[in-house]
Amino acid sequence: MSKSLQEISAQQLAEELQTDITKGLSTAEAAARNERLGLNELNQEKPESLWSILLRQVNSLIVWILAAAAIVSFWLGDTVEGFAVLAVIIINAATGFILEYNARESMEALRKLDTTPARVLRDGQIDEIPSERVTEGDILVLEAGDLIPADANIAQTNQLEVDESALTGESVPSAKRMEPSPADAPLGDQHNRLFKGTAITSGNAKAIVTGIGQATELGKIATMVQQAKRTATPLEAKLDSLAKVLIWITIGLAMSFLAVGLIRGEETKQLIETAVALAIAAIPEGMSVVATVALAYGMLRLAEKKVIVKRLSAVETLGGTNVIFTDKTGTLTQNKIEVRQLHFPAGDLSVILHPEKTGAEAMELIGEDTGLSSSKEFALLARVGALAKNAQLTSGRSDRKQIGDPVEIALLRFARAAGVDLEDLGSNYIRKAEEAFSSDTRIMATLHESASSYYVAIKGAVEEVSELCHWKNDGARKS
Repeated sequence: MSKSLQEISAQQLAEELQTDITKGLSTAEAAARNERLGLNELNQEKPESLWSILLRQVNSLIVWILAAAAIVSFWLGDTVEGFAVLAVIIINAATGFILEYNARESMEALRKLDTTPARVLRDGQIDEIPSERVTEGDILVLEAGDLIPADANIAQTNQLEVDESALTGESVPSAKRMEPSPADAPLGDQHNRLFKGTAITSGNAKAIVTGIGQATELGKIATMVQQAKRTATPLEAKLDSLAKVLIWITIGLAMSFLAVGLIRGEETKQLIETAVALAIAAIPEGMSVVATVALAYGMLRLAEKKVIVKRLSAVETLGGTNVIFTDKTGTLTQNKIEVRQLHFPAGDLSVILHPEKTGAEAMELIGEDTGLSSSKEFALLARVGALAKNAQLTSGRSDRKQIGDPVEIALLRFARAAGVDLEDLGSNYIRKAEEAFSSDTRIMATLHESASSYYVAIKGAVEEVSELCHWKNDGARKS
């Protein structure tokens, strides 16, 4: 293929991949491609073995020193000291092992739950299959709320917008169209391409699969993450450094004691035994346990906040983080937009939505005249915001039931909190037509039939909407 994928038209791509945009692949051809190209899944790292987890708990210099101290204690006949040191090692290893094993099991359970269906054209019919079975040349059938199962080029589209924040960090959905993109267009500007792991927020489309598994953009990122070498955490480095210092100090003290004793003519065997006993006494047996217990407490506190920590030492690394660099809006935010400020001729109101146990939201208004909430202007604003949309908002608590553009979701949440019954509104104002938002008009309008009349709801840029309004004078418009 001489051109990059974003430069090729849908028809050219279909010919290159030997597929039919209207019928898709045949079942036999799809099975053959699955066999030849493999499944549409990211390479998973082999789960860490139990022995590997256990070995990591004792594979540190400070534990080796404790083990040596236990052996010497038994050799000298001090079994109480020997068993005490062994108990410290076992408690330390068992605590770390149990917590990391539970984290591994939680991660495996989450992976098993991560199964996404995909709709494709097979033999001219729409068929729902596991996303792992999607293959190169398949025709995806996509609509609002779908998670895109593979990299693809758009073949047909209708007002399609995609949330690409997982790849680009942009919280605002990206508008997509069929026209090819320039060869040097960055990922976020390839408007005719769809990427695995992103989500459709509005519209619908058909797309030709161009990459699966590790060959997708998400797969490339996963490959880089897997190839990254693990370095010692700050705590591990500090403990190893402290252990080395302790070794030299202990050896120095023991040798000094032995030298002084020999100079004074003491018995050699007694001197050696005493020097070794002093060396063992100088080792802080409890330090390893204290560090493990402290990290375990931090791990359990994070678990209460639904955070899975795979390695105990990572808790200290997170706690020692001073600066976080982030390149885009949406990387660390929740990718949610809310109505916070309302402007009326009579004054402004600040809006705060408080979630309730039932899943609904209570509205708190702050301003000089909160009585505006009972005005017809307030009711009209809420109604228009709930009508001029393509998003869907159900009464459930789950965010997965909020489908569509984040701005429209915010307006629907505001309208619902203001007392608008969204289901009744849809029944009383039946949509008849829509003028989709575009960068040229910067407005969206919907036409609704209500009783024996028609109702137009408009939202968009302030400048464009105000041009369509009737004003008493320019001063009223500017204010």
